[in-house]
Amino acid sequence: MGIGKYIKKDNQLAAIEAFKYLTSLNLQKKYLKDFLINTAIFSLYDDEDVCADIDCEFYKSLQPITRPGSKTKNYNEYSGRFRKYIYDYLYGNITAKEALQNVENIIKVYKVSSNPKESIIGFISTVFISILAVSMFVSLIVLFIDDFNPFFEFLPWDFWIINVIGAVLMLCSCFLHIGDLTAFKCQFHLILTSMGISLNFIPMICKLIINFPDYNYISNWTYKHRHFFVLIFLSIEIVIDGLSLLRPYSVKDINANSINEGKNFQICKMSNSYGKFFIWLMMLYKFIIISVLTLLIFIEWNIKTTSYDIKFIMSALCGNLFLD
Repeated sequence: MGIGKYIKKDNQLAAIEAFKYLTSLNLQKKYLKDFLINTAIFSLYDDEDVCADIDCEFYKSLQPITRPGSKTKNYNEYSGRFRKYIYDYLYGNITAKEALQNVENIIKVYKVSSNPKESIIGFISTVFISILAVSMFVSLIVLFIDDFNPFFEFLPWDFWIINVIGAVLMLCSCFLHIGDLTAFKCQFHLILTSMGISLNFIPMICKLIINFPDYNYISNWTYKHRHFFVLIFLSIEIVIDGLSLLRPYSVKDINANSINEGKNFQICKMSNSYGKFFIWLMMLYKFIIISVLTLLIFIEWNIKTTSYDIKFIMSALCGNLFLD
């Protein structure tokens, strides 16, 4: 109950006095003693006069709970399933632990957690990805060690850095699915993954175009303007990613427990038509990048000077496609 703030001051004061009377010790005692209406004043359950008429020990042993009306859209369904699990326990069909877990699963939304107490797999995955991302950044040091230069001749040192940053972005996008899912996390998971793919593959495309077996204008221009070439592709990526922000994602609850007694979870959902268009545009752009890269790999597969590098790129491409 509450008191409206838009009523007259005199009415507010009168309502306060009414509340004081309704919650007074004497009136609560009368309701409890004469009408067996439970009270939140627990000291009354130690009153000898009250306990002469009711079983105070019984009432003190009760553990009242509130209805989870704000946590479920269909309370009747929740109530029915709640009682079912309790009856299953009472009749010996399931254990107490199973019954409590089933009750919790009705409304609990499961999520990826990095807390080892909640999910050991989530914790191990988080640690592994973190170590891998840091290791990839640290590995860039070898680019500036002369003894390792022969192993990194395929790309210029700045392209290797761009390539590694792209790989790290794709790895770190996984962190956005840890904890509670939000529209922000959904949006930037897509952007980080998309940007990571572009940063990872565009330097390779640039190098393969430069190494094209037959002399042509595009290869010659790319050789002279390789940074501008990369900048063009990244600018397109930034524009598409920016447009995708105009129509953000929403988070949808999947009530798997009510369907097959599974675990409830959340997914990212794009309901807006323009948002879906931008996502398809992003996917089309990635398809073009991967198709061009695959075609160039096919054309240059038998070039001996870059044979090892070509096979390595193909392995990386297959790995990224599998993980994505």
